[in-house]
Formats: sequence, C-alpha cells, structure tokens
Amino acid sequence: MDYGHPLTFGAHLSDPTRQAIETTALAERLGLNYLSIGSGSIDGSEIGEDAHLEHWTLASQLAARTGSIMLRTAPQSGVNPVVIARSAASLDLLSGARTELTLPQFGGTQLEELATVLSAIWDSGTENPLTFHGRHYSIPAAQRGPAPAHRIPLWVTGISDDSLRAAGQLADGWVVQYADLTATNAEFASTVNALNDLAREVDTHAIATGRDPREIRRQIVVKQEDLPGLNTQDLDAAQASVLALADAGFAEMLFETTDSDLLTWIATDLAPAVADDLAQVRAEAGTRVGVMRNAGVRARRVGTIDYDSMPARLQQIAIEPGDPHHAHHRNTYLRGGNPGVVLLARDIQDVRDAVTWAASQNVPFAVRSGGHGFSGRSTNNAGIVLSLRGLRDVTVLDPEAGLVRVGPGAQWAEVARALEPYGLAISSGDSGTVGVGGLATVGGIGFFAKEHGLTIDYIEALDIVTASGDVVRASRTENPELFWGMRGAGPNFGVVTSFEFRVQKTGLIAHVQLAIRTDDLTSFLYEYGQVVEATPNDTTLFLLTGAARRGQPSVVQLYGVVNSADRDTILARLQPFADLGQLVNQQVYLTTYASAIGEPATGAQHGHGEPLSRAGALPHITREAAHDLAGLIHGGLTGFFQIRTTGGAAGAVPEDATAYSGRGNTFHVVALGNNRARLEAAWSGLSRHFTGYYLNLDTDTNPERIQGVFSAEKWERLVALKREWDPGNLFNDNFNIAP
Repeated sequence: MDYGHPLTFGAHLSDPTRQAIETTALAERLGLNYLSIGSGSIDGSEIGEDAHLEHWTLASQLAARTGSIMLRTAPQSGVNPVVIARSAASLDLLSGARTELTLPQFGGTQLEELATVLSAIWDSGTENPLTFHGRHYSIPAAQRGPAPAHRIPLWVTGISDDSLRAAGQLADGWVVQYADLTATNAEFASTVNALNDLAREVDTHAIATGRDPREIRRQIVVKQEDLPGLNTQDLDAAQASVLALADAGFAEMLFETTDSDLLTWIATDLAPAVADDLAQVRAEAGTRVGVMRNAGVRARRVGTIDYDSMPARLQQIAIEPGDPHHAHHRNTYLRGGNPGVVLLARDIQDVRDAVTWAASQNVPFAVRSGGHGFSGRSTNNAGIVLSLRGLRDVTVLDPEAGLVRVGPGAQWAEVARALEPYGLAISSGDSGTVGVGGLATVGGIGFFAKEHGLTIDYIEALDIVTASGDVVRASRTENPELFWGMRGAGPNFGVVTSFEFRVQKTGLIAHVQLAIRTDDLTSFLYEYGQVVEATPNDTTLFLLTGAARRGQPSVVQLYGVVNSADRDTILARLQPFADLGQLVNQQVYLTTYASAIGEPATGAQHGHGEPLSRAGALPHITREAAHDLAGLIHGGLTGFFQIRTTGGAAGAVPEDATAYSGRGNTFHVVALGNNRARLEAAWSGLSRHFTGYYLNLDTDTNPERIQGVFSAEKWERLVALKREWDPGNLFNDNFNIAP
C-alpha cells in the first residue's frame, strides 16, 4: 500500500571509496535528496585509492562538501553506543541536521538496548548522567549530549525475521536491497508482490507494538539492471516501475550506482515525471503526504495544533514534546516554555513553509534567533516556535567595502569571529551569545554605538519572509517603507532570513572591566552620566550593579571598550571613570573585538518561568534621576541593574530615519526583578525621568506602553505597515503593533 511518504530519490554507495566524494557532489548538484553509505569492508588489508574508507570520517568529509543532501551512515557493530551517539549527534550538528543512522543487524534485545542508549544520550535536556545496565550494554555513568540538530532517524536493513521485527517495533525506517528479493522472484511483478508481503509483516509487528505503520519510512535500493526501463533509460518503463514500488509502500528510491550519466537522467527526467504522476494519483485517492510521528511522540502532543496538517518538509525539522531532545529547545536564556512544536529551519524554504503553516494554526507563534532577549518571547506554551539557528552563515561579500551577509540565527560572537580576519566588526551589544535576528531588527546598543551608530544603522538590505509566505527584499530602493520599519520594529512585519551590513574597519582595542566601590550611589550615578557625556566617542563603558549587602558600600562594575591601541589614549579615557570611587579591581588589555564580546553559547538554554524587567531611557542622568535610581537599587527590588549608553553617532542619525525611537537618549536603563507589583510600582515613580525605553530590554507587553515609545507620526506609519504586510497579526508575540 501507499503510505503517503514523500517521494525521495538518492544514491547508495555500497563500497565507501574515494569515488563517494565525486558521486555525492554530483548528487547534490542534481538536486537528489539522499545519500546512503553501505557497509563495505574494513579489514586493514586494502590500500590505495580504492580502499574502503572508515564511515564516520567519510561521512564528515561528505557533509563538509555538501549543504543540502541527507546523509546516512552505519556504525561498526563493536563500537560503544555512547560513542556512536556522540559521533552521530556531532555530525548532525556540523552538517546542519542532515544525518541519519543505519543500525547494525543485531537480533533480539541488543538492537532495543542500542536504540535506548542512543536516545538517552541525545536527551541533553536531562541533567543527570545516564546509567544503563542491560544484557548487552552496561553504562555506569555517561554524560548526556550533545543533542543532535534534529531527531536522527534510526534505520534497520534486511528481510530476515529479526530485521522485519525490528523495523516494525522500533525503527524510523526500513531499507530493502532489491537484489535480496530476486533470488526467488526474478520477475519484477513477483518482486513487487514479495515486497507487499514483507511490508505486511512489518505492519503486523508495528500494530502489535501500538505503532501506526505510517510511522515507518521504507527505502529500496536498486541497481541499474534491477528495474525495467532503468538500464535502457526508457522513461515510460522506468516510470511505471518506480510507481509500482511506491504503490507497494517504497516511495524512497536509492540507486546503487556511480554512473554520472544515469544519475543525471534519474534526476532530470525520471524523478520529475514520477513526482507528477504520483502527486496526481495521491490527490485522486485523497492520500495524505507525510511521515506519521511515532506513537510515543503523538501521545505527548499538546494544545490545539493540527499536527497532521504539517507539511512533509516541516515534519523533517519538527521537534515535539515527545521527542527526546525537546528539552534542549523548549526554553530560552531567561524564559521557560513548553512549545507544542519547534521547527528548526535549515533554509529560506523551511521558513516560508513554517510561516504559511503557522498562519493556518490558531496558536501562539514565536520566532527565535538566539533566544537571549528580555523582551523577545521566543518560546511559548502549546504553540509553534520557529528557530532560525540553522540560518547562521556569515559571508564577506566585499572586504574592501565592508559589505557582509549574515544569517539571523548566527550569534554575534560567530559574526565577530568571521569578520576578524578582515579587520572588520559590527557594533552588536555587549554579549557574543545574543542572536543576530532579534537585535538587528530592533536597535543594537553596542560598544561602538557612540562612534559608529546602532546595529540597525549598519543595515544595507534585508531578505524577509512575510506573513503571506512571500520573500521580499527591503533596502533604501526596494520596499523602502518596509526597510524603514524593519529597523526598529522589525519583529512585527516578517522573518528576516538574511541581513546585509556595511561594517567598519577595526584593529586592536582596549577591553575594560573596572570594579568601583562607592558609599554614595546617587553621586556615583550622576557623575558617571557626566563622564559619559564628556568622554570622546571612541569610548563606551556600560554600568552594572545591584543591591548591596546591608551596611556595605555599593560595588559598581563598568565594562566596555576604548577603540584605540594607544596606551596614553586609553589611560586618558579611563581615568575619569576610575576617579568616580574606590577602584577595587581592574582589567584592561589590548585585544580584538571578537575576544571582547566573548564566546558563542553552546548547548541548551535553561531559562524558567517568566522574566521580569523594566526599561527606561534618559537624555541625561540628572541628580533627581540618580537619586531615584539609587533608591530603587537600595530598595532591593533588582539584583541586576544596568545602564547602556549611546549618544554620539547613534544620536546623530535623524529621528525619522528609522522606526527606532529615542535617538536623543544617551542612557538606557534596565532593571530585572522578581516581584512584579513592587517593581512596577517603583518604576511608575521613576517614569517622570524617562522619555521612552529600549524595546529589547523590557518584558512589558502593555499596548499603551509600547505605543508610547513612538511618536504619533511614527505609530501611524507602523500601523499602516502592519496592515500592509501582516494584516492578520501573525507576528504578534513580541512588542506587538496591532493592525
């Protein structure tokens, strides 16, 4: 029977030799979907170019040379399952969620134990080590992780009773070699009947275990001489053969060949013809296309999401609550959540499909780049999360002009590292773990903001997926009004899939960390403001403090950069800050911008609950404002109080040049707390000092407060943009501008 599985064409390499590299490159260029690496033989006796290659090494090489084709390899049977799990997960992360795994042909319980251990190691969201004691494997304590980039499908191969049982009971996929069937069924029609019989046995095992047979993908590996019409490239005959196999449930076709002419014919002639015919047959029969998730996953689905309507392409990148590494993706840096599905986009088409599908579901929809923001609600409960982490390429388009293209899922530390060899940098906040997408659509208050402007001031163009699923480009000449709105209120209008920045040349800089003790926090804050405004634009020092212990002086951290490598200049810039109080610790050293903003984050984020922060912006820190801010800190309402500074080049940009509001504000205050009522009451008392706030620093979603950030004229323009680009308000789970 036709299980409705997506039609797939690929190549199978039975002998993993150097020829695999050329065949894989051709298969990807032709747009084939899949490549599997067979067992071969590795006994140490073969040498030279035709020797069989170790699978993981070969798979890593193939992954590095390709960007889209799915890769499946097989571990050696004697390898520790923890090693297998980590190798497969690492390859999946490095390849961008393109790894699948063929399990050894074990019988009985050994395969079950292996699958159990693999799943447990990949469950990096569980913090305690794995302890496992079975008949075949004993693991006293193994650290979990890394989690793979997606749920790695596990395949079994063969037509033995053990293989059929394992395929039905635990595998995600089952592979049959056509040649294994032809010994007793030489005629094609007889072979198809044999396949139907074997498929029913797999289905019987699946149903007995409580599974739906549609959970199990089915691949068949054929040689050039196996299928009628294939050897002679007779399109009609070959097309009929493939359709017969698809009707028997084997919609995934792997061709065991390295013949470039044959692969080209398969990709350009056979595959499109079969796809058209099969689509018509399925449409007439009402066959739903896709692979059903396993029973354990389906049992843990949440909310009102229509999971069955999820397109087949999205099913490949979906992480549901029942998946073993859902915990790795459910939370953000500050917020905890339990989304009904997380979609790990690999490319722009995934983003388009995700947006279109999300628009059909009446559930919360969040978009995540780095998951680091205070205001960004990039997780939810029982809704859909679109993760852009897979879109993280950084490409230097023109090093002399400083033109670069950056994916929204990159972290700023990754961007800085990629630009450093060219002597380039983008002012991008104060932490390298922040994602590009959330920061570069709202503002971006970085260490070079005074000297070179906000991050949004570097943007030359954006590629955007809109609420309709269309891809548009925005720049000063293309959709200029949308370009205006994306720089300051971007999360409301679409999902950016690519940024083009014109960046700055930079050399060595002074990275600065000062710890200063003060008995008079009011005077310190006021004088800090005076020093900041008097300091040249090449210097930025942010402020961080919290409530002091009873009876103890306050300790204030100042951190940032002096964009200079000259010792005398650095000392001259820092001395006024050091004079603000008793200097109790200092670190000043020459380094690069990439080093200054730190390392990228790895692993799961472990936020929990709902974060609480309030933000405010001031043109100047007056004595009255300093007094009231010091009172807030002394009152113990915040353990994290920060002031970021702009002014300079950021303030020199005309207020109406971008949707970002508050160019005249030099100081941006944020306080994190844990008592909503008390913090809001205190912040209300401070409001007379503020002229708006930086949207990325505040968790308040009150519509009136959000509207108050913008002038009446800007608000009207933003509402008009929202009505044009997102009239259904799909992108609402942030600081929302309702249409």
